[in-house]
Parts: sequence; C-alpha cells; structure tokens
Amino acid sequence: STGIVTGVSVGTTNIYYTISGCAAFRSVTVISALPAISGPSGMCVGSSITLTDSVTGGTWLSGNTSIATVGSTTGVVTSVATGVVNIYYSTGGCAAFRTVTVSPSPAGISGATSVCVGSTTTFTDATTGGVWSSGNVYIATVGATTGIVTGVAFGATNISYTVGGCSVYRSISATSGTTAITGSSSVCIGATITLTAAGGGTWTSGNTSIATVSSGGVVTGIASGTANIYYTISGCSAYKTITVTSGSVISGPSTLCTGSSITLMDSLAGGSWISGNTSIATVGATSGVVTAITTGVVNIYYSAGGCSASKTLTITAGPAVITGASSVCIASSTTLVDVTAGGAWSSASSAIASVTAAGVVTGMSVGATTISYTIGGCSATWSFTVNPIPVSITGPTMACVGASITLTDATAGGVWLSGNTSIATVSVAGAVTGVAAGVVNIYYSFGSCGTYRTVTVNPAPAAIGGPSVVCVGHTITLTDASAGGIWTSGSITVASIASTTGILTGLGSGATVVSYTISTGCSATKTVAISANPTVSSIVGASSVVIGFNTTLTDATPGGVWSSSNSSVATVGSTGIVHGVSSGSFNILYTVTNTAGCVAYTLKAMSCGPTPPAHGNGLMVNGENAAIENVSILPNPNTGEFILNATCGVETTEVAIEVSNMLGQVIYNNNIIANNGAINERIVLGSNLANGMYLLNLRSNTGNQVIRFVVEK
Repeated sequence: STGIVTGVSVGTTNIYYTISGCAAFRSVTVISALPAISGPSGMCVGSSITLTDSVTGGTWLSGNTSIATVGSTTGVVTSVATGVVNIYYSTGGCAAFRTVTVSPSPAGISGATSVCVGSTTTFTDATTGGVWSSGNVYIATVGATTGIVTGVAFGATNISYTVGGCSVYRSISATSGTTAITGSSSVCIGATITLTAAGGGTWTSGNTSIATVSSGGVVTGIASGTANIYYTISGCSAYKTITVTSGSVISGPSTLCTGSSITLMDSLAGGSWISGNTSIATVGATSGVVTAITTGVVNIYYSAGGCSASKTLTITAGPAVITGASSVCIASSTTLVDVTAGGAWSSASSAIASVTAAGVVTGMSVGATTISYTIGGCSATWSFTVNPIPVSITGPTMACVGASITLTDATAGGVWLSGNTSIATVSVAGAVTGVAAGVVNIYYSFGSCGTYRTVTVNPAPAAIGGPSVVCVGHTITLTDASAGGIWTSGSITVASIASTTGILTGLGSGATVVSYTISTGCSATKTVAISANPTVSSIVGASSVVIGFNTTLTDATPGGVWSSSNSSVATVGSTGIVHGVSSGSFNILYTVTNTAGCVAYTLKAMSCGPTPPAHGNGLMVNGENAAIENVSILPNPNTGEFILNATCGVETTEVAIEVSNMLGQVIYNNNIIANNGAINERIVLGSNLANGMYLLNLRSNTGNQVIRFVVEK
C-alpha cells in the first residue's frame, strides 16, 4: 500500500496503481547487482576524469568531497587534494563504487623561455623525483634527470616534467646563435688585432681593463692578462679568449756553425719568423729553424699579434768534413783527417774506439760510435764501426765442378766472398759451388776484417753414358769418358755393378743411383730404373695341326706377339691361328714386351702331319672317339658371316671345319678345340663370297657331319 517495490528475483515486471477500476503501471527491472564502474583509477590534483557505468539513470556520489567531487549525473570526478576516495554509483537501490587515488601535481617549472641553438639553459621544479622530456627533440633536448635544455634547431617546443604520472610543462623557443669568432688569440699591450664573425651582431669585452673591442671587432690590448671578447646576435653569444702580453721573448742558442741548424722559439704562438740577412742565415717562417750560410752576425725577428722580438746570432766557421776509414778491426788503428787545423778529436764511446789528439782511432771492442772534430764549439762528426776479427774458416779444401761444399766460421754475422767467381761461387750461408777447375780463395769478413780459405776445384767426370732402364736378370753397360774411375750402385739390392767395367745387373724392381768416382773424389751420377719382367700365361690349344688346316691358340696375357720356330712346318698369325705347312715338329712362341722393354715368352711344342691322321678317319682326342651332333648354322641364309653350333661326346675334342662351294673348291678351313663338348664358333668367310649354296664339313676322329647353307647379300 506504500508503493515500496521489493526485488525478488532477476527479471522485469509491471507495477500497477489502481483507482476505481482504472490503473496505471510502470515496468520495473530487477537486477542482481550493478555492473562495475569503468574509468581511470588515478588522477592528479586539479585535474578531472570521467567514470561510467553501463546501467544508466543512476546517481553519482563522492565518498570524500574534500579529496574529490563528482557530478551526480555526469560521473565527472574533479580532484581537490591528494588522497584516496571511493566514488559511488547507485540506481534502484543497487550501488557500485570505484576507488580513485589522487596524486599531487608537480610544482610549476622555472626557467628561461628561450635558448640559443647550440647553447643550454636549466629548468627546475620544486617537486623532486620527476623525469624531464622534450616534446620535439629536433628543436630542443633536455636531460631526463638534470633539466638541462639544449637548443638544437630554430623553433619552439614544450618541456615536460612528470612525477607519478602527473606532468607540468613549459614552452621554450630555440633561437639561432652566432658563428665562431676568427682571428688571433693574442695581442700586445697597445697593439690591435681584428676579430671577425658572421651576421649583424654586437661586440663586447668581458674585461675592458685587459682589452677593449670596437663595434667593428678591433681588439686593443690594455694590460697583461686574458679577456673574453663576445659577439652577440639576438641574445645568443660566441666568445674568444684573448691573451694580452707585454711582448714576445725569443729563446734558443746565440751562436751556430756554418752549415748547421738550430731552432728558435717564442712565448707567443702563431707568429712569423724572418731573417735580417738571408746571405748569412735563413729561418723557417713558421718553424723558427735557423740555418747558417756563412760566418757573420745576423738578427732573427719574430712577429705575433702586433708584437715583435729579435735575437742576434753569431755564425762561426766549422771544421771541414772528416776523411778516412769508417771502420777498423779490434786492436787495429786507422788515422782520420780534418784539413781545418786547431781542432780537438773526441769519441762518443772510448770503450768502443779511442782517438788520439792526432786523429788516430783504435778499435777497443765491437760496436759503433761517433768520432768528432771540434773547433770553437763547431764540430764535424764521423760514424765509425769496430768490427770483430773472424776466427779461422773450417770446412773442406776441395770441391768438384758442379758440386757444393759448406764452409763455416764461428764468428757470426760476417759476409762470404769468392776471390774468383769464375772458379767458385759462395752463398750467404757459406755454400761453395765449383764452377771451373782451378784454385780460389773464399773470404769471410766484417768490413775490413776478414780471413780466407783456399779451395781447389777439381773437374768432374764426364756424364755417364748408357741406358737408363734394365730388366730384372738382364745387364746393361754404363760408360764414362773419364778414365780410371770406380763404379758403385746406390742400392745393391736393386742392382749390382762391376766396379771397373760398368756392367750393371738388374736384381729387383726399383731404381738405383749409379756413381762413377775418379781419383780426385769427384763423381758423376746416373739414375737407372730396374723393371720387372712381364709374366706370361701358358698357351692354350691343340698340340698338333693338319697340313693345310688351321688351329687356334690362345694366351690369357694380352699384348703378346705370336711366332713359329719353323715356318716351313707351320706358320702362326697375329691372332694365334696356326696353319700346317708340312710334316714335322715345331714350337709356337708367345712373346710379351712391357713398357720398359722387358721381354718374357712361353712356348708350346707342336707337330704337323698329313690329313687324315694315320689312326683313323678323324682326330684322336685324349684316346677317345668324339661324335659330332646337333649341328646348326645361324642365320641361314646369311651374308657369309654366321655362328656354328654343335656338340661332341667328350670334354675336349679337336674338330676340323671346312667350307666348300658347289664346285668342290675349299674356301675356308680351320681346326678348333671343342671345350666341354661344345662348339660355338663365329665363322667369317670374307666379303668377296658370291651368293649361292655352300657346304660346311665338320670332321672329328669318328667321321664327319655336312650341312648346307645359303649366302645371300
């Protein structure tokens, strides 16, 4: 009855109000809870944020308006003071809240509003612990912790200072600066120099009691000291430090000798030097190096920044050039000479070389020193070396033409030299090589100190003549035109050689170096290769052939040559085909020659008799009769070339093959061995064979088989 609506469960319902049967209603939505408030949870003092809730129509409320207020309908939170506050949102009896932390804002930034390009200025903030940043680092940069702002390029930007997420900023303008000042850095009291800089700026002096400057950059020295001279454009300045001096002071020797040089210096830098008389002495305009030309007196002047000074130099005559030897052996002496009389001799190291008043220099120890001759403070010098005396040379006293020996000397560091390079040369290591017969001195020296050894160069034997290859078990004879020598083999297991005859016998495959040595000890050598003989397999085939017929022999070793010991009984072709000529016995040889020319052979003893053999109509093989069966010719017809196939009844059979034309003329015959009882033979009758019918007759010791075939080309 009071109109108080109580939510029972989530959903929407209508609430009615009725009077006299008439009603009005309002829809009410029951929710479980309000959604969470969204928006920032932190803010700075004096700033505002906006909070929102997805359920509209509610009311906003601040839990502590002394920290932050909130618009009741807008949700806009405005911070008042630092602290933590809950902001509430309620509707329909439901409420949500969000905790907001209000942080203090930094104090205002203090500092300049402009900086020159290339210059710096410092910003400060009373609030500590913040970080500095630039809105545009191409115009101005700022140190993150120092607040030092550096102008980079013309323009304006904001410099921010942030503490705990709260920031303040200050605008700054970078303005163009001036260019560097050029001109002298020093000026004398009462003198002037002119400085220059680009742009329409203004000149000022940092200390007018030391130096003043005009509007045109003319600096006048007032008193000794330093002053900064500034050039300012649009508030930006460049400066140059000027030193004001009372004058320059030249330091250095006052005398020098003709032909020598000294260096003068002045306390003021950047000036120029000049000689008062260049015929007496010259001076480098910027270096101050004075070179004496002739005797006399000359003033040398130095000018800098309007200040000048002078120094008087006296040029005296020096001694003439020292002449004489530049080295001597230990304990030996030599005399140096200077044509200028009245001087005094001295040694820079008398422990290496001493010198007398007369210029006699004596070597005391190995090394180098300087000998001086001095007159009136002017000296001539002479570089001098004391060399060791080499000990005696050791090594052979005889060498052969074309051969080398090595000489040595215990004193290291010397130089080897041949007294006659047409007889012998010598290397830097002391290797002596004979060039021609004769006697020569080989020298080893340090400068003028040396020793030598006499070496006799004997002629070498003539070159060894004869073959360079021999076969194992064979001999060759080596020769040499130089008589009376002895032959030796370098490897007696490979080859032996008779010491006086030079007959060399091959013992095993390999190589040996043969030497021929004459009475002087000089030798000639020759390398001889000993080649192994080839290995030849046994000849395979029949041991007899019928007069007028052929049989084929084979050998497994390739590359050999066939020959007959008696070609009047039987001949043999290059392929091993033996042809019977007449009755008798003969040997067939198969000879193989290797690349070194070594020869080996095998032979087969054979006989030749009439046909048919005396013991029957066929051939006897191993004491058994052999029947011929299954004879075929493929192809048939053919072009005169075909394969003959047949079988025999025993393992090894000799079969005669004969081909004749229909006139009875024999055009082909050959004896073959039927191995393992089989015949498979390729027959080639020749290209001149006419077309027609032909007979092939196979004969063995049991008879014969005849088969016809046709030749068609």
